[in-house]
Amino acid sequence: MPSSIPTIESISGEYVREKLPLFTDSMLAGLRDVRLANAPQRSGFLPKELQIITSDYLDAIPPTHMLAVYASKSTSSASRTKVTLYPTHEIVLSAHCTNLPKLPEPTSSAAIPVVPLSLPSPQMYPYLQNYLYNKNISALENFLLSPSQVLDTPSLMKRLLAVHGLWGNACALGVIDAPFCAMIERVWASLHQTLSAIHTSTSSA
Repeated sequence: MPSSIPTIESISGEYVREKLPLFTDSMLAGLRDVRLANAPQRSGFLPKELQIITSDYLDAIPPTHMLAVYASKSTSSASRTKVTLYPTHEIVLSAHCTNLPKLPEPTSSAAIPVVPLSLPSPQMYPYLQNYLYNKNISALENFLLSPSQVLDTPSLMKRLLAVHGLWGNACALGVIDAPFCAMIERVWASLHQTLSAIHTSTSSA
């Protein structure tokens, strides 16, 4: 990790969360265009580390770890486990999450550790990670509400499942973020209110 970024062990999480926005653009630049130098040799096998090729943007801060996200056994009925890889920065996760698995030390910026991560809703993880980087609560709330889409029972149920999955992931990771929690409550209440209104309208028709 570049020496300009303090380690999470040396200072408080609150201080790190306060200062992280100074590095957001450089870290996001480091996540863009990340490619595997070589595909895993065996299907269904997760190596301990992966060689990566990163952005050549001068100020980009390369990722420190590769998360291998898969569904919790209680939420997956698939016979084979689907694993999706997400590059990330340890300092972002450690500053916001109190229930992380142990993150091994990277050996270099080109070979980063692979961290298996079981979550209730793997498909919603990228939205959570993106929020932890950019802290754009309005964008996340608008995405979950999707006001431009048709409001009917099937679409509302899908949105409720998405919100539930996002919240489940945050709980599993122990995310510390008051605005995020408040937003989840608002969106959940709004979707339920809309769903109730549709059912009332249908019943009285």
